[in-house]
This record gives sequence, structure tokens and C-alpha cells, in this order.
Amino acid sequence: MYSTSPHIITENHHEVQFYDHDSFLIEKLGRHVEEGLALGESVLLLTTPLHRESLLPRLNGHRAMDRYMEFDASDTLSQFMVNGWPDSEKFHAVIGQLLRQASEKGNGRVRVFGEMVAILWERDQAEAALQLESLWNQLAAHHTFSLLCAYPIRGFSSHTHTQAFQKICSTHSVVKPAENSVVPAPGDHAHDATTLATLQQKSVALEGEVARRKELQHALLQRDEELADFLENAVECVHQVGKDGKILWANKAELALLGYEAHEYFGHSISEFHVNQPVIDDILQRLLRGETLRDYPSQLRCKDGSVRDVLIHSNVRWESGTFRYTRCFTRDITERKRVEQELDQRVEERTRDLVESQQKLRALASDLSLAECRVRKKIATELHDYLAQMLIVTRLKLGQATQEAEAHTKIQQTLKEADDVLNESILYTRSLMADLNPPILEFGLPMGLRWLAEKFLTHKLIVETHIPDGIDLKISENQVGLLFQSVRELLMNVVKHAQTDHAEIFLRLHEDLLHLEVVDGGKGCDPAALSTIKLPPHNLEKFGLFSIRERMEALGGRFEFHSSLNHGTRASLLLPLDPVPVPETRSSYGHPSIGTTTGVISTKGVGLVRVLLVEDHAMVREGLRGVLETYPDIQIVAEAANGEEAVAQAVQLEPDVVIMDINMPKLDGIEATRRITARFPKIIVIGLSVHQASQVEPALLEAGGRAYVTKESAAESLYQAIQTALR
Repeated sequence: MYSTSPHIITENHHEVQFYDHDSFLIEKLGRHVEEGLALGESVLLLTTPLHRESLLPRLNGHRAMDRYMEFDASDTLSQFMVNGWPDSEKFHAVIGQLLRQASEKGNGRVRVFGEMVAILWERDQAEAALQLESLWNQLAAHHTFSLLCAYPIRGFSSHTHTQAFQKICSTHSVVKPAENSVVPAPGDHAHDATTLATLQQKSVALEGEVARRKELQHALLQRDEELADFLENAVECVHQVGKDGKILWANKAELALLGYEAHEYFGHSISEFHVNQPVIDDILQRLLRGETLRDYPSQLRCKDGSVRDVLIHSNVRWESGTFRYTRCFTRDITERKRVEQELDQRVEERTRDLVESQQKLRALASDLSLAECRVRKKIATELHDYLAQMLIVTRLKLGQATQEAEAHTKIQQTLKEADDVLNESILYTRSLMADLNPPILEFGLPMGLRWLAEKFLTHKLIVETHIPDGIDLKISENQVGLLFQSVRELLMNVVKHAQTDHAEIFLRLHEDLLHLEVVDGGKGCDPAALSTIKLPPHNLEKFGLFSIRERMEALGGRFEFHSSLNHGTRASLLLPLDPVPVPETRSSYGHPSIGTTTGVISTKGVGLVRVLLVEDHAMVREGLRGVLETYPDIQIVAEAANGEEAVAQAVQLEPDVVIMDINMPKLDGIEATRRITARFPKIIVIGLSVHQASQVEPALLEAGGRAYVTKESAAESLYQAIQTALR
């Protein structure tokens, strides 16, 4: 132990006290302060909150003295630290001011206790702590004071601290070792305090090193135990194999997987348990070459004779170039493989069914398209052979009557007006025949496309055609009709959706492939929503593309559709010149089935009114469809030929408007209206009949209908009735 008797400080000195326990420091500091105050000196304490709180009971009676000054060490330190380094000028200004204040209150001598250097050391700022010690020594040249510093000896618990510890000791005039530390010196020579403190630090560092090594050894042992437990009890199969191919060890999971006891497995050649000898030979050879195996498929034989499918992950532990053992992880995939095989079989079956269904659907779509073409041609022929001829004959008769009525001015005027009406009728009939089945197609597809481009001027769409002169297309009449119909539908898409007044048609031959393209520079669509024509049908129906695709594939060709938002659309019809026969689907009556109802044509586009057309007379239904399709905001989503079909289509499609014939077979229009509006109150039903409105309108409205139009006024009034009902 070292003497702590009172003494008078007569000159500046710089003492450092190392301590092991706070209680020792508090006891010494208490005596240090009491001695100074008793001798008339001022006391300046720069302490941590913990030590300041510990001093409070002992020094509480002295704190009222003006010669007793205490400040927080960290707060004071922050006043002169700049970027982690004590600034000399700021230090002299801050500490010098405190020393001047303290010296003015006593006999001129000041006792200082500071923990700022200890704080820097605790923060691992050793160089900054040494610099601060040096600044205190420099300050002694200008002020009269004694300085006591204190460091916890346990803060120097590493041999890497020894050099800094010695530097700290060298900056002090007095060095006091920690309490209760008596280190025997070699021989009989006593060591001075600095040597003793240094030995003390080395002893602490040695204790710390021993403690760290024990902790490390314990951690390594614990890690080995945990690793051994992890491998032994892992759910994944693990084993080790020596260079000679014999099993050195395997965990519980692998033994349980194969059904062997340890003595039945360990020490045996790994080849004994592999079903396929070439496979295990390849595994061992690759491992000997230093390869790492991942997901290597193999089969292992169990004790009961069953076989497990596995995936092997393995590499070799090498030591100084010597093969020690393999590290092999085995994953059982028997059940997964069985499920995969079942799934593959089911996928194959489903794929076969889907292909068959697709072929049937494609044949049906092609048959429907051809049937539509045949119906159009038949109606056009009948119009030409009957109605047009009768209109012309009637006009001739009117011409004769006009000549015979030369003396009757009023009769001539009436006949002239009738003739004008007949003339308009003839022109309309010719136009209708052209729309149904343009006669120009008899002269080939190129002329038909040029004629179609001119027709779309009525829709305010300018269509440029790029067709080489004299191009020779060896395609059938059916193919001409289907290609023509597809182009017409694509151009109508441009009118309804592209928001542009310009489009182009390109027709060319490339080797044995016909290329027919419709291009526009309109708004296009988002590629994420419709990037290619391979999307599911419900994404294609919005633009009527599904039927075009099926139609082209049925012909042995393909349909490509590419669109980019704000950069337009390119639709390509590609057809081999070698014609592909299209099968004809027949109804149960043995006649070509032309159908009376349609599937979904498209989902609702912006601003489009989706209409279900119900009419039992095909010619009237076609006529009504022709009327409504002249309006770009009207979209016919389906047709029905009787009331039962109307209800079914309404349930499936939920259209905006149903055009309902009143007199129909199976279920009349009144009852069909009642059933539809009862389930879908928002659907608008507009009735049609040859009867006067006063006869059927009340019954229709009572059933939930919104409006009524006679058939003879449908051409002029039907669209307006739809618009009025929608408002």
C-alpha cells in the first residue's frame, strides 16, 4: 500500500492515479478535496456524473464554499474538442478561465481533478488523450495548480495498450499504481511507482489475454458441439466418404432414409448402396478431380430393397493436397419425382385435349366465317336476282306510265316522285349488295382491297394501299373472302379505337408466303396489356382479334399483332400460297351450319355501347345489324334467334342494350324482357314489332322495357331510341 497522508502542494505537479475499484478512487478523491479546502486552496473538479454522485454524501458540506467548483467532464471536453482532437487555443481559453476563477477565490493555489483524459481513453482516442495530458503540462507554465488524473487500470487490459500506458505515465510527475497491488521485484531491489504501475498494467493485460483465450476456447468448443449436433440431427442426409470409397460417417437422417443401422452402413463401400454403378463411379472420379457436385441425380438402394431417388451435393476436404474425405449432402426427391411424373402425364393429357379442342374451335371459327361469307353472298344474290330486278322492272313500268300520262301534269309529277324513290331504292340495293358481298372480289383480292380503301372514306378514314401492279395470287375464293373480311374488321378497329384518320394496307409476296398488313399510326395500346397475339382470348376479344387469329390458323397461316402505346399498330396476315382446305361443319339437319348466335365479340371499349340483337328472321337481323354497325359507338356483342337464347346471352354477356323482337318462337319478347330486367335491372331493352305501338308498348313497358320502335321505322329511329334510353 502507498501513503496517503496529508501534504501541502507547494509547486505545480501532475499526478496520475490508476485504480481498480471506484470506491478506492472516491475515497482518495474525497481526502484530496478535503485536504485542499483545509489548507485554503481552491478545488476544481471535472468529473463524470457517476463519480460526482458518489462524492456527494462526503463533500455535501463543502459544496456551498465558493472555493469548491465542480463541472461535468464531458461537457467541458466538448468545448475545446474539434474533429475528435483537443484544440490548443480553445483548451487554454476554457481551462485557463476556470483556473483564474478558482485561484481568485482562495490562497492562489488550485487543486484540479480531471477525468477528461480517461473519457478520451474509454472512447478509444489514445492519441487525443496523450495530447490533452501534454496541454495540461503546457498550461502549468502560466497557472499555479496541481492536477490529479485517474484511469481505471482495467481499461488497459491488452498488451497492445502497454506502449500508450507508458507514454501516459511519462507525461506525469507522479504515478500511483492501483490499490492492493504488491508485485514482488526480482532479487531484493524495490521498483519505483512507475515500474510497479507498468508491471501492474502488464499483469492486467495478461489476465485479459487469458480470459479472452478462455472465452475463445469455450466458444470453439461450443461451436464444435453445435456443429456436431447440427449435422447429426439435421433433417438433410449427410455422410462422409474416404478416398477408398468407404463410408466414414453418416447422420441419423441418412440412416433413417435407407433403413440401416450404423454398423451396417459405416465402413462399407458407398458403391454397395448405389443402384447404378456407372453413376457412383462418375461421382467418385469427379470428386477426385476436385470438382464440386450440385444436384447430381442418383438412386440409392434401401435395406428393404426399395429405391429412393436423390440429388447429391458433394465436394472434398483437402489438406495439403491430400484427399481427406467427401462432404456429401443427399436430398430425397422420391415423392417429388413421383408427383412430377404424374403431373407430366396429366399435362400431356390436358395438352392433348386442349390441342384437340383448339383444332375443333379453329375449324368451327373457320366454318362460321365461311358460313357468313356464304350467307352474305346468298343474300346479295337474292337481292340482285329478285329485288333489284323487280325494282328495275317497276321503274320501267313507271316510265311507260309517265309517257302515257303526258296530258296529266299532276299524275306525271307523282310518277316522277315515285321514280326518284325507286331510283334511290335501286342505288341502296346495289350498295347493300356490295357491302354484303362486293362483286369486285370476283376480280381478285388486290382490286377488292383498293375498293375497300375507297369505301372507308365514308368513315372519315383515309386508307393508302401499297399493292404491286400485276401481282398474281393463287388463292381460293374462300381465302379471298376471309382475308377481305379480316382486313375490313381491322380497318373498323382503326376507326373505333386508333384515334387517327389515316391507315395503310400492304400486300406483297415473299417466296411462298403472302403478307397482308394493316398499319396505323394511332394511339396503339400498352404492350404489357397486349404485347403479342399469343395472349389469352379474353385479351384479344376487345379488338375482335381472336376470331381473326383462329380464322388464319384454320387456313394454315398465322396472325401477328404488335402495338405500342402512342406509336400505332401493325397487324399482319400471313398465308402460305399452297391453299389449306377448310373443313365444313354441318348441323344435325345435314346442311351447312351458319349459326344464329355469336359468342363474345369484345369486352366493352371506351365509349362503346354493347348491344345484344334478338330477332328470329335472319334477313331482318342482318339488316338491323347493318343499320347499327354504321355507328362507331355501337358494338354488336351477340345475336339471338329466340327468347330463350336472348335470356342465355344476356346472362353470359350482360350487354348495355338488348334489341328485342316481340314475336318469337319458344319464348316471346315480352316474357324474355321480364326475365332479363328482373335479373339485370340496368340492362336497357328496346322492343321491335310489326304491330302498332299502341298494341304492344304497354305490355313491353310493364315487363321492364324502356322503349318501343316499329320495324318499318327502325332504320330512322332505332339508333336515336338507344341514345335516348341511355340518357
